Amino acid sequence: MLLTMALGLAVASSAVAQPALAPPSPTSAPARPRPKSPATAWTISTVATAASIGLTVTHEATLVPGLIGLTISPTLGHWYAGSGDGWNLLVRAGASVAFVKGYIVMSGIMPSDCDYVPGATPPFQNCVERPHPLRYKLAFFGGGALLLGSTIWSIVTSPRAARRWNEKQALSIGPMVAPASSGGSLGVVVGGRF
Repeated sequence: MLLTMALGLAVASSAVAQPALAPPSPTSAPARPRPKSPATAWTISTVATAASIGLTVTHEATLVPGLIGLTISPTLGHWYAGSGDGWNLLVRAGASVAFVKGYIVMSGIMPSDCDYVPGATPPFQNCVERPHPLRYKLAFFGGGALLLGSTIWSIVTSPRAARRWNEKQALSIGPMVAPASSGGSLGVVVGGRF
């Protein structure tokens, strides 16, 4: 009798432990990233650019840090949206350098036609009074125009970058195990917004 109970207990426990008899549980889909807001992308670019402009025009000592901020800040909305905005960033960097060089020469901070003598007072000597060469005027006005145009373009296109990111995230393809009447089956699920 003891052998019959042990044999019955062993058969019952092996029937419970069989995974094929248990219904399969569906796998959970990975969490989708939240959509990016075009308004937030535009706001980030605009507010950061306005702060950089404020820093640039307050004092001559903050001109270069403000221009560095003005070079980077319009791109922040693109970075939020998962886009690099690389060419506009490079154009703004080159335009900022040209603008600063033209500004320094045209404002008289650094004369264009002088000998620089380290340690002398004043450090610029043998200056010749001439009108500013055309290259500095072109650097100042051309760099300023490129800086302005590229800044406006980056701000205006930052919502479009957020919408592009949302479109890329709308389509998802992945494996899924779903319960069927005869047991679990493996399939491919494609989801999207149309």
